[in-house]
Formats: sequence, structure tokens, C-alpha cells
Amino acid sequence: MITNMKKVTLLCMESDRDTALAQLQDMGVLHLEPIASPEGSDVESAKQRLHDAQHALDLLKAAHEKGEVQVSGDNHDAELAVTRISDLAQKRQHLEEERVSLDHEMRRLEPYGDFEPDQISSLADHGISVRLFHETDRHPVTAPEDASRFLLSENGPDRYVAVIGEDLAECGGTELPLPEKSLSRVRESRDMVEGRLAEIEDEINSKLAPQSRSIEKHIDLLEDDAQYVTARAGMGQAPGIAYLQGYCAEDVAGEVEAAAGQNGWGVVIDDPSATDEVPTLVRHPAWIKPIKAVLDVIKITPGYKEQDISLVFLIFFSIFFAMLIGDAGYGLIFLALTLFARVKMKKAPAYPFSMLTFLSICTVIWGTITGNYFGVTAEKAPLSGFQFPWLAEDNNIMALCFTIGAIHMTIAHIWRFIMLLPSRKCLEQVGWICVLWSMFFHARNLVAQMAAPSFTNILLGVGIALIALFMCTSKEELKKEGINLAMLPLSIVSALVDVISYIRLFAVGMASLSVAESFNDMAAGIGMSNLFTMFGAALILFLGHALNIVLCGLAVLVHGVRLNTLEFSMHMGMEWSGTPFSPFKRLAKTQT
Repeated sequence: MITNMKKVTLLCMESDRDTALAQLQDMGVLHLEPIASPEGSDVESAKQRLHDAQHALDLLKAAHEKGEVQVSGDNHDAELAVTRISDLAQKRQHLEEERVSLDHEMRRLEPYGDFEPDQISSLADHGISVRLFHETDRHPVTAPEDASRFLLSENGPDRYVAVIGEDLAECGGTELPLPEKSLSRVRESRDMVEGRLAEIEDEINSKLAPQSRSIEKHIDLLEDDAQYVTARAGMGQAPGIAYLQGYCAEDVAGEVEAAAGQNGWGVVIDDPSATDEVPTLVRHPAWIKPIKAVLDVIKITPGYKEQDISLVFLIFFSIFFAMLIGDAGYGLIFLALTLFARVKMKKAPAYPFSMLTFLSICTVIWGTITGNYFGVTAEKAPLSGFQFPWLAEDNNIMALCFTIGAIHMTIAHIWRFIMLLPSRKCLEQVGWICVLWSMFFHARNLVAQMAAPSFTNILLGVGIALIALFMCTSKEELKKEGINLAMLPLSIVSALVDVISYIRLFAVGMASLSVAESFNDMAAGIGMSNLFTMFGAALILFLGHALNIVLCGLAVLVHGVRLNTLEFSMHMGMEWSGTPFSPFKRLAKTQT
């Protein structure tokens, strides 16, 4: 649920500003809103140091995975390591740019062979000109009568020639400007660059990578410092006084008030006003918390004045996931990988693994009742006795998709109905429920070829009447929202589109099944008559189903998330406009 917040204004003596900030950072309960723009050299310096350390850690990630990580190392060692990594990163960038330039020079000179530019310059001093050209049939090189022409190399239509003579005039073709170094010297330079790059990689991998753990701790300290100087720069000031504003959860406001009393701060704790941009703190019960894994990935937060739909999101996202994947075999793979990852990452938060476990079980159940195991269906499927024959018909599954969609969006309007009580405007939501179910019957008729009940149009008429009568219940609302009344016909059509959009659950599931069946048929076509065909068939099955699993995962991210964050949220009136609650708190553990 979305936690009620309190607005906090805290005042202290200018001389106590640093002490107050340090204590608030230790408390970690206050989301600060800057009063002044947090600018200044201290802020920029802290952010730059943090950026450098994070960049250094990113450079070590690959090396971090290769070897054993050293746990020892103090903050001073980490700071020296970050400085050294930054220096090496700059040198590596310059060397890589130099390598690209040398590679280009090598490709330019190779067709002409290895020669010393100084010797050509020496010949020119004695009146003998040597010029190098690239020619094609369209742009040939024509040597003067008293000059000699030599073909050095050719590559298809491209020819590379040397013209030697005295006082050479225009010869055509494209001339190669005399290089500064010979080809062999360019190669030596490139080898030197490669050697220096190898030395840098070796130093990063062998000497600096073991400092990854201490750099991570160092980053926590730098983040604390960056938060601190930003908060300090964002405080308001008056003669002898410094003050700040922020928000805290209602149930910890007493802690802030007690701290203010103990330290002699002035504090005002009040309810946020209608114009305040209040951060959103969502606290999930343990049994709903797994959905946090999905919300964290897509990075959306409900507004403070919006509703927490986590339970509905969890239930329907699980249904969508199962139907979009649609394969019991894939579900078992997901379940096995989740359990294996949980064993390997015992210290990680539990809720992502709980979510993946629940989604995997839902997928196994759906795949079992539809009889789909790695693309093997119908009478060939194992455990076929668990299959629901009704789900073997495509029209039935499409009708089920429309039913799920209608129920999903009806929940949104029932929720809004309850929120609007006892206002008469709640009856508008009854109208939208009538419209949705009439659109459900029409969608089922149009797509699944199922006859609509005789009362469908009556239901639609009642719904439109309720919406038109109770959309605007006063003259003020009519002035502000009258355009919505004028756009009502389009909104009715949009409701039909919303219901039909749930057909994606069927379409994507069928596409996944078709891909799996196609790879199964390819493998069966190769056969298993000998070791080579067995290997080929196994490779096709592995790669084909792996690709299909990736595509299914993308489908979940696109379609499973969309139906909750667009169709449902639109009918719920949600904009996901919230700012996550981010308390001013200390990240680094206290050193003892």
C-alpha cells in the first residue's frame, strides 16, 4: 500500500548545520526536497569523484568475474586504485585510438610494399622522382614517355603502381602521399602499442581487479558524501539559521520530532498540500512483495495520490506470463534455473526468486492444461490426461482472452466506483462496466464467431446513458471536462479496441507454439540414424528452443507489462507519475 506521508520543515542554527545533516543521514527517514539549487564546487567535486569510482568499478567487472576477489584493502587503497584505473583508462583510450590510426596506415601502405620514405626523398634530391598511385579502369595512370611504370600489386579492379622518372607531370589515378614511416616501422609501432595495451590489461586484471570489493565500499562512502554535500547546498539560509524541507512516512514522524527536541532544532510537521510533489513510498506485504521485482525492472511508480495496484498487477501479470510463454517444459526450465540461482545467491533479496518461482509454476500449470511440452501437443504430449479439451479450440481460447480482459478492466472501474463513493460520479463507472461487457460480447462475436446475447445493445445503451449523465455532475465540471463528453463516441470505440487487444495473449502463445513445433519438425527431419544426425538434431532443438525462450521473454516484457500499465491503468485513471521515496541515508557501514 502507499504510505501516508508528512511534510517536514526543520530549522537549526547555522553553526549546527553539519551536525544536523549528519544525524539526519544516520536516521535515514527523510526524503529531502532542495530549497536552493544544489550547486557549487563541493557538489561537482563529490559527483565527479563518485562518477570516477563507478566508472573504475565498471572497468573491473569483467576482471572481477575471472578471479578471486580480495576482501582486504582499506578506503585509502581503494582511492589509490580508482586514481590508477582512471589514469590507465585514459592511456588505454589514447592507445586504442593510436592503434586504429596505425591499422589505417598499414592498410594504406600494404598494397605498395615495404619501402623507406627517406630513400624516395633522397632520390628526389638527385632529380629522380618516385610517385605511387592507385588506379582503376576508369581512372588509369598514364606515365610520361621518359618515365617507367611498375605494377606493385593488384586486387581485383584495383591496381597499385609506381612511376619513376624526371620531372613527372600529371599521371592520373590517385596518388599516395609520401608517408612518414615505412610499412615495417608502422608495424613495429603497432606492435609496441599492442604491448602497452597488454601491459595495461595485465595491471588491471592482476593488480587492480582484486580491489573491486574495497572499491564497492569506497563507492558507498562517496555516495554518502555526494548526498551530504548536495543536501547541504540545497538548504535554505537566513541570518544565523539554516533550514530544510522534506517528507517522511507518517509512522516515523515522531522520531523526527523527538530528534528535533533532543538537538534543539525547530521542526514543523504537517500534511502535504495539494500542490506538493510528494514522493511515493510503497510498502508491500510479504505475499505481494514479489511483484516489486517486475516494478523495479520497468522502473514505474504510482503517484502519491494514485492507488497501489500491486495485488492486481501480480495476479494478472502471472496469468499473462503463463499464457504468453504457454509451454510447461519452458516453465520447468525457468523453475529449475530459479532454484539453482537461489542456491548460488543466498545473500540476494528473496522477492525476485519468489516472483520467478510463482511465474514458473503458473506457466507449468497453463502448459499442462493446454497440453504443450516443448512444442509437443495433443495426443503426443505427456500427461495428456491433465489437458482440458475445451482449451484445444482456438475460438475458446480467444473468448477466454476477452473474458480475462473484461474482468481485468472491470476491476479497475469497480475500484474507481468505490473511490468515488458517495459522489454521484461513481455511477459513471457503472456505465463503463456496462460498456465494457457489451464490447466483450461484440468482440467475442467478431473474432471468435460466438453469438452475442440479445441484451448486448441494451447493455451498451444503458452504459452510454450512465456515462453521459454522470460524467459531469456540475457546471464547473462541464466546463473542464465537457470535451470528454464530446469525445465519448471515440471512447466507446476505444473500449472495444481495449478488449480486443487482449487477443495478444492467444496470438503470441500460438506463435511460440508454432516456432517450437517448427524446430521439432526440423530435428525430426534430420533423424537419429547415426551419431552425427543425433548431434545435429540435438543442436537444432537446443538452439531453436533457446531462441524461442528469448522471444517469449521479450513478449512478456512488451505485452504482459503493457496490459497492466496501459489498458488496466488507463481504465483505472493511473498515470504512474510518482517519484520514488529516496531517503537521505547513510549507505556505508560504520567503521569500528
